[in-house]
Amino acid sequence: IPGLDWRPLCFEHPLPLDKVCQVCAVLCKETVVLPCSHTLCDVCFESSVNLGSVCPLDTANFNKDEVDKLRLRPGQLLKLSVSCWNAEHGCNFVGPVSELLDHFEKECIHHRASCPKCHQDVPRIGLVQHCLRDCDPTQGAEAPQLRVTLQGVQLRESLEKASAEIKQSITELKDRYYGLQASVNTVADDVKLGHSLSNRAVTEAVSGVLQQLDKTQPGLTKLGKQLIENFENTRVDIKQSIAELKDGYSGLQASVNAVTDDLPYGHSVENQASIETVSSSLAQLQKMQSDAINREGELLEDLRRSCADIKQSIADLKNDFSRPQTSSGALKDDVNLGHSGKSEFLSRGAPCEVSKDSQSMEQTQGALEKPRELTPMELRIRRREIMALIESSGSR
Repeated sequence: IPGLDWRPLCFEHPLPLDKVCQVCAVLCKETVVLPCSHTLCDVCFESSVNLGSVCPLDTANFNKDEVDKLRLRPGQLLKLSVSCWNAEHGCNFVGPVSELLDHFEKECIHHRASCPKCHQDVPRIGLVQHCLRDCDPTQGAEAPQLRVTLQGVQLRESLEKASAEIKQSITELKDRYYGLQASVNTVADDVKLGHSLSNRAVTEAVSGVLQQLDKTQPGLTKLGKQLIENFENTRVDIKQSIAELKDGYSGLQASVNAVTDDLPYGHSVENQASIETVSSSLAQLQKMQSDAINREGELLEDLRRSCADIKQSIADLKNDFSRPQTSSGALKDDVNLGHSGKSEFLSRGAPCEVSKDSQSMEQTQGALEKPRELTPMELRIRRREIMALIESSGSR
């Protein structure tokens, strides 16, 4: 349409989608509808075919021979309602496309023009009056500059405010940095001091343990020697008691045999009772002899086990405290990592462990000394009872 081509139109009602190209938004006489339902003008359609027959909106492939072409009937476009191009300046015209051009060129009074003095847009119909009465060339010329100056002032104020905030933030960061540095230095000094104190405490603890071990080891050695001596003495006493029991048993056996030989010659009932008593005593004597032999074996086994336990205890103590420097080095590493509490616990706990070992050794010594005091006495008592029984049997 002459005078309307490539000019924007403001339609009063939305146009059908198949009348407008969905790519360039141009209303044309002929449109092409693709299989994907998108509508293109002839120019956009030819470009899509040349680029591989691909829809520019959803990249769907199509065959150019399988598209639908729609033509706008003659006169249909001219009947569509549009508004004037000066609608934003106050024109209220709404009419068919065929009347828009005549209205705009001949009837519309809302055209705008720029004042040659102040460069403001004013209605063309009142431009002369504006120039004669309302125009202020000075104000008009300086207005843009004033706006620019005001914007510059506002921008400068904003920049100054932002700069002040940045400087304040930098100052706060510096203060925090210095405070953090001071804290780090304090912690480093504390760690060094704690390291020195912990090393001293560890050294003192290890020295105390070694001294305690030196004091304990001679006692253990002496205890072992005493156990060996007591073992030998007890062994001699047991052998002597067994020999005496054997002699008494032989004499008693002879007495029994003699009494047995006299039975056929008519001994009285009392002799028969005495023989039974002697036989019973002989049986008890045999049992006591067997118990004494078994007791000797048990005593020897207990003494061997006690000696082995003492030797093992001495070896364990030597192994535990033969390398104090290794434990001291481990404690130093813990101090370097900040575990001063753990080092203090270890330095305080070590003497307690030694005292526990000393108590256990004293208990072991007491347990070992008990058999040394009681067993020979029991043997002597039994030996006296047997001898008394033998004597009473002989007198009968």
